[in-house]
Amino acid sequence: MSERQRSSPMNNVAIFGYGTVGSGVYDYLKDDKETNVKYIFDREDKREELKSRLNTDYNSIIHDKEIDTIFECLGKDTLSYIVIKEALKQGKNVITSNKETIANHLKEYSDLAHQYHCSLQFEAAVGGEILLLYPLMIESSFENIIEIKGILNGTTNYILTCMERQGISFEEALRQSQERGYAEKDPRDDILGYDLIRKSAILLSVLSRKEVDQKQIISFPMNKITRKILEDIEAENLTLKYITDIRHQKDSSSVLISLTALEKEDALSRIEYENNAILIENNRSADSLTCSKGAGKYPTADSMLQDYQRVKNHIEYPLQIEGKERLSSSVSGTFFAYKGNDRTILNDPSIETLNSYDVVIHVNRENKK
Repeated sequence: MSERQRSSPMNNVAIFGYGTVGSGVYDYLKDDKETNVKYIFDREDKREELKSRLNTDYNSIIHDKEIDTIFECLGKDTLSYIVIKEALKQGKNVITSNKETIANHLKEYSDLAHQYHCSLQFEAAVGGEILLLYPLMIESSFENIIEIKGILNGTTNYILTCMERQGISFEEALRQSQERGYAEKDPRDDILGYDLIRKSAILLSVLSRKEVDQKQIISFPMNKITRKILEDIEAENLTLKYITDIRHQKDSSSVLISLTALEKEDALSRIEYENNAILIENNRSADSLTCSKGAGKYPTADSMLQDYQRVKNHIEYPLQIEGKERLSSSVSGTFFAYKGNDRTILNDPSIETLNSYDVVIHVNRENKK
């Protein structure tokens, strides 16, 4: 942290992007007596609402010496990449919820934060309101964690819950999710698994302190699930969830993202609607389960504000990435594989075989209570 940042009586910040998340961040910060939101970067058509705070020149904000911290809420990996990289080079703290740019450039960003003595925080990029990355950075330093398993996408969990509870189609459940603001107008990142691939890459990078090649992550989409398939799962007395399973070992790790049939007693089977949940298994103490809302305006903004408090209090945990993580290219266990509504049961199948089916469901009969 620079001397300028330590001595400033007021924290001057800028918010990049005034959409769902950015406006949520501003709602919190506008009443913070220790913080002045000097700029909000967005389009000129927001002038009437934002008045003098609106600044459409991102470069002038980044080079304003009074700005201590920026909240990057732009999304995607185009302008956000330029903003984060240049802000870090100017010694500014960066807090972002942008999983795409963090997954793509985490090593570059963390190297810049270390070089220019500033902070990079991205808690909101992974688990909604769940405080996950900060304790994970500390815990993983002791090589205790061996598995992270959970529901990390509130949108898809909402869709599956609506299908189960209301007896409706995937298309109708998706429409409801969009109406409530959980799913984007273009929902492909969620329902095709791209969102979870990025989150998995971030989590595994934090665990291993290594770069993760997202192309090596094994992932199956959930967008072709039907009522008939869901009824099949219910007939087996199982519950269907869209699960991310990360297993970390010193020499090699594995990631599997797939629809998963869980026993009713499994703790994750009881997580409903837009909620997220993370089950962490380590080799020294009992497993821990953490739940929170995972989709929506304020869960994400709240997570960014937790990062901001750590930055203000100088308790952020630095992260340095060295080397590349090795990922397994195979899966094991039992899978229900569907073409249309016709089911095949496969044991220890190849990825090539699974990719030939419309819907892939991992059958997990290991209870995590």
